[in-house]
Amino acid sequence: MEKIKSNYEIMKERMAERFLTYDQEGIIRKLSLRADEEYLYLTFLSFGYRVNRRNGGIQWFDRTAGRWREAQYNDAMTIYDLLCCSKEGGRVSGQYVMLQNLASVASGTMFAGKGILEQEAKGLDHRDEELAAACERLGGSREKTGDVAYKIPVWENLCVIFRFWNSDEEFPAQLQFLCDRNMLDFMHYETVWFLVSHIILLLKQDLTGHPPSVVL
Repeated sequence: MEKIKSNYEIMKERMAERFLTYDQEGIIRKLSLRADEEYLYLTFLSFGYRVNRRNGGIQWFDRTAGRWREAQYNDAMTIYDLLCCSKEGGRVSGQYVMLQNLASVASGTMFAGKGILEQEAKGLDHRDEELAAACERLGGSREKTGDVAYKIPVWENLCVIFRFWNSDEEFPAQLQFLCDRNMLDFMHYETVWFLVSHIILLLKQDLTGHPPSVVL
């Protein structure tokens, strides 16, 4: 019996096909990527990734297993957007804004992620040491604001800032992400949520004792 593909699998396959319509040499020059005849290579969230130049598939390298594994939906979609839709000459500003502020410049997009962040914050509550260690395994460098706060490298010098506050008697746990002011030079606003979702997934996997192998 043929396996029924999920909508996520279908979308990922469509993006792989779309990637193949782009000028790959132009992408390599634009982003200064390492490449050979078979693959484009990049580091994303401190993981080694490669993009197949013939079928568009994306894989990440699991150092523990010593093998390449198929990328999941959120990381694959973020990488496709970075490769295909980042602006020529896009520059990192080094200045950071809240996601809701980033939304306000994305053609009037409304910030709709508050509920998502509130829900995800519950699973991180009062696990400071473990959460800090997980951020550091993603290449994060400590920041000052928050009970746990780290600047996490996404790609090259493009970073996001992760901030977390534990719950207390008056307030629930709070989770924030800040992005570079020029983030939309590198990906669409909707894609930023794929990125944030993947970071949260990696942190949660680490907290459950099953961290993916990270290239540091």
